[in-house]
Amino acid sequence: MLTEENLEELVKLVNEELQSASSWLRERQDAVDAELEDTKARLSRLYEVLETGKLNLDDLAPRLRELKSRQDELGKIRIQLETEAVVRGVEQVDTALVKAYAQDLRSLLEEADITERKAFLRSFIKRIEVWQQRAGHSTLQPAAATGWED
Repeated sequence: MLTEENLEELVKLVNEELQSASSWLRERQDAVDAELEDTKARLSRLYEVLETGKLNLDDLAPRLRELKSRQDELGKIRIQLETEAVVRGVEQVDTALVKAYAQDLRSLLEEADITERKAFLRSFIKRIEVWQQRAGHSTLQPAAATGWED
């Protein structure tokens, strides 16, 4: 399970998922920015019409309020998206670091006595099944198995 090839494939899959989430956030931010620019342009045109006297304030006030409200709402959405991007901190997983952790895990398992090994493995392996000379395992989520959360 902790072979170099498996670890590299897992890191690749995790990095692809992180990149996908990051791309979605950027696309959403771009869409909000485009709508925000459109709203600003509309407001600007209405203010220009108001300043030239082509229409009076009573005629434009409802639309001005509506556009200003939408501009404020889009600004809040933009801030939320920026915050989410910072919180997620989309940083690629380092293959070398994962391999080093896996090596530490191997060393831990090699150095521990059988009772400690079993206790450790039971903390995240639910069961091991053997069928036709092959073995498989079911794992628990680390948070569920240990009660820890990130």
